[in-house]
Amino acid sequence: MLMKTKTCMLNSNFKSVLSYGCETWEVATHITNKLQKFVNQSLRRIMSIRWCEIIINTGLWEAAREEPIILQIRMTKWQGSVIL
Repeated sequence: MLMKTKTCMLNSNFKSVLSYGCETWEVATHITNKLQKFVNQSLRRIMSIRWCEIIINTGLWEAAREEPIILQIRMTKWQGSVIL
């Protein structure tokens, strides 16, 4: 329960702040790499995964039921470009 609450807070608070205005960004790899690194570190801290435990990022995302930040940014850019 606590892990679910913490990941919910990560998604609702921190990711929204980190990706604020991403509709207007140039999607550069160095920016997305920095954002992904922060999210991965946060997920590892939430899930109590120590540095000596080897887990690949895709396994981390599957365990936390998350997707890479680049996919979230691209989806936000795509949704922001829709004109009604």
